Amino acid sequence: MARSRRGFTLIELLVVVLIVGILATIALPRLQYVREKAFRASMLSDLHNLVSAQEGHLSVVGDYAGGIAASQVLVPGNGGRVALTPSPGNQITVSLAPGPTPMTSGGWSAVATNPGISSGVQSHCGIFMGPVSASPNAAVTQSGVPACY
Repeated sequence: MARSRRGFTLIELLVVVLIVGILATIALPRLQYVREKAFRASMLSDLHNLVSAQEGHLSVVGDYAGGIAASQVLVPGNGGRVALTPSPGNQITVSLAPGPTPMTSGGWSAVATNPGISSGVQSHCGIFMGPVSASPNAAVTQSGVPACY
């Protein structure tokens, strides 16, 4: 008597599920790495945009702005704000360095973070303009060049 075989056996299905599980175990850490790399790229891009905004503020007001906002506030020092909308999830903190006179800053620094970076490796990116003493971290060594640490 001829027996027709239709469908898959339970063993065949279990082998397929096992292979899919192994492939997922290999792929997920790589996916997280690529995701965090994209967050770092967006933080660096936001810091580059901040440099442009700060230099524009400097050319109009004569001093750097003390922070960012949805709309520009054209006053010198800590009261001034540059118009910048960070990428989704990014948070930017701007600090002014003390200047030669009370009315002028000696440069500025900024730190960008994103809570989507969970590995703790290079979870902050920073930039500064002015003297090296304005640097937010020892990893940020060149004025105007952002670095992650």
